[in-house]
Amino acid sequence: MNICTAKCLVHYENLWTFELTYPRYIHSEFMTHRVFSRNASSSRAIPVKRMIEQVRNNPVIPPKVFMNKKGMVGETEADVVTATEFYALWGEAAENACKTAEMMERMGIHKQHVNRILEPFQFIKVIVTATEWYNFFALRLAPDAQPEIRQLARVIYDEMDRYRNKEVGVLEVSIPRKDCPDIFARMGADKVHTIVSLPYITDEDIKEIGKDNYRQLMKISAARCARVSYNNHDGSNPDLEKDMKLYDRLYEGRHLSPMEHACIQDPDYRKYANLNGWKSLRYLVENYLL
Repeated sequence: MNICTAKCLVHYENLWTFELTYPRYIHSEFMTHRVFSRNASSSRAIPVKRMIEQVRNNPVIPPKVFMNKKGMVGETEADVVTATEFYALWGEAAENACKTAEMMERMGIHKQHVNRILEPFQFIKVIVTATEWYNFFALRLAPDAQPEIRQLARVIYDEMDRYRNKEVGVLEVSIPRKDCPDIFARMGADKVHTIVSLPYITDEDIKEIGKDNYRQLMKISAARCARVSYNNHDGSNPDLEKDMKLYDRLYEGRHLSPMEHACIQDPDYRKYANLNGWKSLRYLVENYLL
């Protein structure tokens, strides 16, 4: 049973951005990979009723059940009778969590507390951008990796295979000297033709805003990554004005991690923060280059 998904949002040469869905209980393992830029759906941001609905309609169910033994990795799968009993108990635990969350909500408890009860049974949506993947695959495709994160690594790898010879989510632009002075100091040009990565930016967005206004496109991309979904949490379509207002709030509040996905390629392939050959919007903002 496949419980993890990966959707390619950006690919150009060594840069990849994916939208992932996987069980929240393996999120801490995914977070150990420091070369990844990532944003994830937050339990603190989603209404309790919606969280309960997700758990009741589409709970996380472990794809395999292993019998206990010493060490971190189970080897022997449970027999049919034991697995059936396990899944019944797992479903009962999920329903009990929902009932507890409902009681806490009726008490007036804030969702930042209530939603934690539901996390073991939830999926999490994550945006990840990186230029280095070898260590992740070496660790997470290994036989001793937890089955769920091994499945996640496999769906990412398979998605890479599908897009390895395709360019996705990028725009060729001409960047003036003032935007990247360090690049121009090395190249001695008034403009540099390079690539900008723009997760969640559509052809319609580019037509409306204009190809030359790549800075605004990067900001809108960052706002949409902050929502960790192309659609807003209420299911409505993106709104450019609202996206810019959200970007301004992110900037003013110094919530900069969503700005790590929209990037400008460096023609000299130098390393900037965790990305090889790419300057993220966050890097540009923090270094007063944009």
